[in-house]
Amino acid sequence: MENEEQIRNKKREIRAEIKSLASAIKADRDEKRATPKGQRQAWAYGYGLSGDPFKVRHLLLALGYLNGRFYHDIERTTSAKPSMWQLLKILEDVEVTKEELNAWLSNRLYIVVAEDLRPGQRAAQAVHAMQEFSHRHPTVVARWYDNSNTVVVLVDPDPERMVIGLWETGDKFAAFNEPDLDGRTTALAILGPTKSLDHLSLA
Repeated sequence: MENEEQIRNKKREIRAEIKSLASAIKADRDEKRATPKGQRQAWAYGYGLSGDPFKVRHLLLALGYLNGRFYHDIERTTSAKPSMWQLLKILEDVEVTKEELNAWLSNRLYIVVAEDLRPGQRAAQAVHAMQEFSHRHPTVVARWYDNSNTVVVLVDPDPERMVIGLWETGDKFAAFNEPDLDGRTTALAILGPTKSLDHLSLA
């Protein structure tokens, strides 16, 4: 999604389509209410009341994705997963990949630990970072736990250098500074997806 003008145009297009579909749904429902019950079968199961709301849902999700919102902030509770095909179709003009959308829908919690630590130290620092994140973002962690509960542990030579970039991008994160190692930043917990982690390896 590198072309900002293309993304702005897509946002305007999606907003216009949502407005149009919302008006059509309202008109359809008004017509249904005005129709005697014995003649309502076409509206209850036809395109107007099943197809349009389904499309509106995916348009709203696509708009949220383009605006940088987390999926679980848009849909707090839902029993049905969004249609990947529908989202890709809506976003095809801005070259969004299936892998990017899968990562967005999953909302993984990434733990980044210092690469020079021993395995036991990495494990301890990862737990500290997770606890720090839970303390700072309790509501976010509760939604992540209910809807994803996926953790990925990565390594980086110097996690501290990532902090400024995470502040600038607005990613939700927490850093842990180990007192026994002169207060250095040994681990980060970051709610993904975020492109700042693409270059890192698994721990």
